[in-house]
Amino acid sequence: MEIDLTRVPRGELAARALVEALSLTDDRAERHFLEVKSSIDLTTKEGLAKLAKFILGAANRMPDVAAGAFEGHAVMVLGVAQGSVPGIKPVEALAIERGVRPYLSVNGPRWDLQRVPVNGGREVLLILVDPPKWGQPAFPCFKDGPSLHNGQIIVRADGETRQATGEEVLQLQQRGRCEQPDVDLAVDIAGVAVAHTCDESVLEDHIERETARLEAAMPSSEPLPSHPLASLIRGVGHRDESRTVQQYEEQIASWAAECRASWSLALEAVAATITPTITISVTNRTRSFLEDVALEIHLEGPVRGLEPVEPEDFEPDSLLPSPPRAWGPWVDYSSIIPSGLSTYIPPMPSLPSSISFRNDGSVTVNVDVGDLRPLHTYRTDDDLVLVVDDENRTELNGTWKITARGHNAVYEGNLVMPVETQDITTRMERLLKLLRKDSPEDGEDSDSH
Repeated sequence: MEIDLTRVPRGELAARALVEALSLTDDRAERHFLEVKSSIDLTTKEGLAKLAKFILGAANRMPDVAAGAFEGHAVMVLGVAQGSVPGIKPVEALAIERGVRPYLSVNGPRWDLQRVPVNGGREVLLILVDPPKWGQPAFPCFKDGPSLHNGQIIVRADGETRQATGEEVLQLQQRGRCEQPDVDLAVDIAGVAVAHTCDESVLEDHIERETARLEAAMPSSEPLPSHPLASLIRGVGHRDESRTVQQYEEQIASWAAECRASWSLALEAVAATITPTITISVTNRTRSFLEDVALEIHLEGPVRGLEPVEPEDFEPDSLLPSPPRAWGPWVDYSSIIPSGLSTYIPPMPSLPSSISFRNDGSVTVNVDVGDLRPLHTYRTDDDLVLVVDDENRTELNGTWKITARGHNAVYEGNLVMPVETQDITTRMERLLKLLRKDSPEDGEDSDSH
């Protein structure tokens, strides 16, 4: 179940939907706008101090960062664990407010609470912290307590509430002076991610056909050893069969196992060739010149990035391991053609790309945009394709972050990318048929297996 980040969960129905979604996820759901605790005792100093710490940290976020979720609010959910909703003991709102107020002061951040009843007379408690605003100074702590001290500046970051760094204190000073940076950025991904499907019987049919061809060449009985001078009599480079029938059968079985182990890489190689590339664009919609712009995009879900392969560079014969040489005499061309006659062709140098990516169950893409002129759009080259390992997916949800030299803020946003499904069964059948046509005939391959 997806977490609805488009609105603040006010009201029992919206709050209950958030609780249900959180029970089906794990700690990775925690961000600067969300904290989840399975248990807490709000009748103790420790429990109330943890609550106050979150409220202070959430209120000390930058407004443009906070605006990306829950309409700028931050939410602390108490009484939810992964896979269960144990709830907490109910506590009166007045008792909570009186316990938290000394840390915040009467002029501190505004917050509210929402209750969701659960079994056993317990409840899930949602703490809703109002969105931070430009013009608000930093909210300090006004009381010593567990993990807090008077005058401390607390901030809420992704997955943690902690002491502010020096740079973050400067950002809060800027917020207090109402100096909202004149930055308006848009990020877009043109193209689609593709989920490729292929019937597994394609590979088994290929293995079965090649195995039948190789076994048909096998002698009906173990051949007698040939005379040592037989190869010289027939001609230079000719070699007699030196394998036993058992060795030959083991080579065939080993080759089949290697094909099955290599199949996923073969599908990936084809996907890198046929999947359309995507284009990432960053638009500066203001008249401010931005220097050293860096973009990070994270797409959630079973998606991977691949470096695209040009069709003319695609090598079908490298998709799967070559089968062993068919039984019988063969020609060793290496003994005929001196190795010195081969010509080394150095590989073409690849041009540097502005894109890098990391696959770790989902994909994170980094783009080195560089300087971005006013009212200008930067677009990446055809340096990335995206493949999805779930044919039932129709879209991917993602987030983006941008930093720029001289700007202490991190600019963030959300994006959605469509997913298309493509069946490549027929294409793989044609490629494997081509491999079988190119399979080494008797006397044309070295005894490499």
